[in-house]
Amino acid sequence: MRRRWSRWIAVCGACLAVAGCAGLDFGRRSPSDAQGRVAPAVTEGVDVHDLAVYYLSLEALDQDGLQREFVHVQTEVEEHHSPADRIHLAMLLGLPRAPFKNYDRSLTLFGEALRDPFGRNGDAKSFLAAFSAMVLELKKQSEQNQNLETKLKEERKQRDLLQQKLDELTTIEKKLLEQGSQKSP
Repeated sequence: MRRRWSRWIAVCGACLAVAGCAGLDFGRRSPSDAQGRVAPAVTEGVDVHDLAVYYLSLEALDQDGLQREFVHVQTEVEEHHSPADRIHLAMLLGLPRAPFKNYDRSLTLFGEALRDPFGRNGDAKSFLAAFSAMVLELKKQSEQNQNLETKLKEERKQRDLLQQKLDELTTIEKKLLEQGSQKSP
């Protein structure tokens, strides 16, 4: 468990370190509006630091706020197809606590962003690669958890079956002991 957190902290640290270095135009978003949705800001110029702030603001939202932001960003992606909105969507889909999480789609969007001409900047590539690596690690952990849950269910079924058989044998043993005590004078 400690190892996972150290990886998480290392990835976040790398993202924040890169965030201070890059100046990219992703479409700025302020932390949140009155409805709890992350709202577009007035200025358009944004750097990687602003994306890190956006991600941290997502972490502060509750489930309803995340759902509203997801609907809003999906609409923006469908209407404008901007790289910023696709990256925001990738971040949302990569949140482990989001009910709509989709690690595969998040990784696809990050991959598209890395191939996009705006992402050819070394700092942008580092930032997007770090987030992509974080989502990939979350996906692997999620798959491991699912495998462990499946094994746990199988073990519980096996345990229940063995307990049932043990109970049946105990019942048979009691009947045999009762019959044996009745036959002996």
